Amino acid sequence: MVRMIERSLCVLLWLALSWAAPASGAWNVESLMDALGRTTQSEARFTETKHLAALTIPLELRGTLRFQAPDHLERLVEAPFEERFIVDGDRVTFERKVTGERHQLSLQSQPVLWAFIESIRATLRGDLATLQKFYRVELDGAQHSWTMSLLPREVEMGQFVSVIRISGSDGNLHTIDVQEANGNRSITRIEASR
Repeated sequence: MVRMIERSLCVLLWLALSWAAPASGAWNVESLMDALGRTTQSEARFTETKHLAALTIPLELRGTLRFQAPDHLERLVEAPFEERFIVDGDRVTFERKVTGERHQLSLQSQPVLWAFIESIRATLRGDLATLQKFYRVELDGAQHSWTMSLLPREVEMGQFVSVIRISGSDGNLHTIDVQEANGNRSITRIEASR
């Protein structure tokens, strides 16, 4: 009888451990972050389609995204107008060529912008802790076709963004779908990194 109880306890312990921790090699958010974090530098072409309530047809932007780990991100819009958005550490620079505008600010002075930038920058560097600071992170799919949903933790951010869905395969991003609280939506399609 004692031996039977010991065996039962061993089986229960084994089941508990196997449910509590993913099997070695299992696909989960930690393995996704590990795969994403292996890239220290990338450059890719993008096409962003903005669906805005104020416009009868979507606005389409084309350009280049650049990332240099750990915290440099550039978004260069080339058409239908030229603008440049650069994030280096805490410093953000925005330039619009046609108007000659140039603005600089600190991310920490703009919490909503900071949270939005980290949705991309922390994803690219595989930084789950930073993502979880700003968002509830959910992962669906498998290694070769996944979607990560970022749901804002802060009420202030939630007033602007309902959810950010980032899709990809392995350690590559393919789309960034931002659904705003006001019903506007932007979908960014990313070509293969160079």
